[in-house]
Amino acid sequence: MLECNLLDTLKDPSRIYNADEIGVRTCVKSGLVLEPISKNFKNVYEVSSSNEIESITVLCTYSASSIAAPPMVIFPYKRIPKELTLSVPGDWVTGRSDSGWMTGATFFEYVTNVFYNWLVKKRNHIPSHLIH
Repeated sequence: MLECNLLDTLKDPSRIYNADEIGVRTCVKSGLVLEPISKNFKNVYEVSSSNEIESITVLCTYSASSIAAPPMVIFPYKRIPKELTLSVPGDWVTGRSDSGWMTGATFFEYVTNVFYNWLVKKRNHIPSHLIH
């Protein structure tokens, strides 16, 4: 960073971004969960362990000055159905992975096709730092 004269970028909170993802379970069929009444048992958290559990991931990116970049929703499909793409808010983007979880490929897709283009469009300072 010293060689490239980039230390000043760390003093500007609008040039420092943090990206984090949250996994959301979908299609969980659950009924009552029965738990034994005993001090020897811990809380019951698992409702289902079958393959009916699917997940999506939402990647949110914010600057240190609270500027929000477009979020990305990652679906577990080979090809995302058009209805799902249309149901996502207009400034959000969709991605895909076999599991619905963030992968290196989906994160790279987000950084190169969404985040960088958003920085350029908003005329934000480049270079910026993205922490994941």
